[in-house]
Amino acid sequence: MAGSRFPDIPAGAITAAKRLMIDTVGVAMAARSCLDMDSIARCCPQQMSNRGAVVWSTGQTTSEMCAAFANSSYAAALEFDSLHAQTATHAGIIIVPAVLAMAQSVMRDGESILLSVALGTDLMCRLAQCTHKNSGWFYTSLHGGIAAAAVAAHVAGADAAGIADAMGLAFANSGGTQQPASERSPAKRIQGALAALQGVMCGKLALEGLRGPREILEGPFGLFAMYEEGDCEHLLTGLGSRFEGENVSYKAFPICQCSHAAVEAMLALRSKHGLVASAVRRVSVHISPYMHRLVGAPFTAGATPQVDAQFSVQYCVARALERGRLGIAEIEASTVMDPALSDVLRRVVVRVDDANTGKYAPVELVVETSDGRLLRHIAHDFPGSIEQPLDDDRLFAKFHHCLEAAGAPHLAAEELLDSMLHMESHNTATLVRRIGACVR
Repeated sequence: MAGSRFPDIPAGAITAAKRLMIDTVGVAMAARSCLDMDSIARCCPQQMSNRGAVVWSTGQTTSEMCAAFANSSYAAALEFDSLHAQTATHAGIIIVPAVLAMAQSVMRDGESILLSVALGTDLMCRLAQCTHKNSGWFYTSLHGGIAAAAVAAHVAGADAAGIADAMGLAFANSGGTQQPASERSPAKRIQGALAALQGVMCGKLALEGLRGPREILEGPFGLFAMYEEGDCEHLLTGLGSRFEGENVSYKAFPICQCSHAAVEAMLALRSKHGLVASAVRRVSVHISPYMHRLVGAPFTAGATPQVDAQFSVQYCVARALERGRLGIAEIEASTVMDPALSDVLRRVVVRVDDANTGKYAPVELVVETSDGRLLRHIAHDFPGSIEQPLDDDRLFAKFHHCLEAAGAPHLAAEELLDSMLHMESHNTATLVRRIGACVR
């Protein structure tokens, strides 16, 4: 990471960094009205100095650490953020907030921002590739703080030793499991954000000269020994020539990715056969044990109905059948609580297919209609995956959908999008100014 220069980074990796910034900023701003998110902003002390960083969804200036935390929380809130599907890692919600928070405090140019996003995303995904048992750790937070510390130090100009110290300091507080997701707890929204905060803090500590441990992966009490078995093969193979940011996928639906294939199957059956909810007697959703662990529990709208919906394949399939779409409006709390859906929900049954070893696909839907037909559809893939990536038109349309949900003026949203598309020609000040125009 140290010594890397913008001209040395492949064009594809820079394009991927721009796409990651566009998607992350967009989904974060769309979450400004999410339940409980105002508590995030209240925990960020206002900072009037030119030093510090901006919370994208509110426009307030705070410390770099608090800005990274808040922006990461907002980016995770809608479950609409990007994913490195191979490792189930949400690099965007960690790396982009950490880079932009530090870049604002030290006033970096656009090339420096793109370089750090590309390097940090690659590092975080490679770290996740080193541990691949999926034993229950939340890889986004487990590895995210280490990667965020590296890019925070990198943005501020640290040398190789300083970056290594930052990573070692962040390892001292690594953690986070899938328990919040399995309980559909709002803590899922801040778990990665705590890693982003930790990373920026440790990056700053390293810049002040604090030393960190070095054998954080393979040491006798390192990550592989104490957290989950792994090796460094993926960390080093193709380093500097192959960038994992190009393998990040972008979501078409604002829900846990474990439900995307099921929603796609429902939409396909609905379109092909002209299904309406009133004509369906039963829907059986056959998912893998991994999917069931995160989204398979019976749907109940509790204290956080939006989170309950986002992590319920039963709700997502029922809503897709009823409306023929699944966007931001379909996960708003008032919509989730609508009692009119209860009859449809009762007809959606989730089954576990023990032979299915997939994380996100395949998923089989079996629909029994009121007139006795039995309709089947197996979704081997879904829009937004690596195999069916969102092209620029769909990604930009998603960005505008998010900014519209945030109440941003269309022209301001266009200018913000343009600044990220041409980031190498701009600087942090331009980006922050255009973000501010979207929240006024």
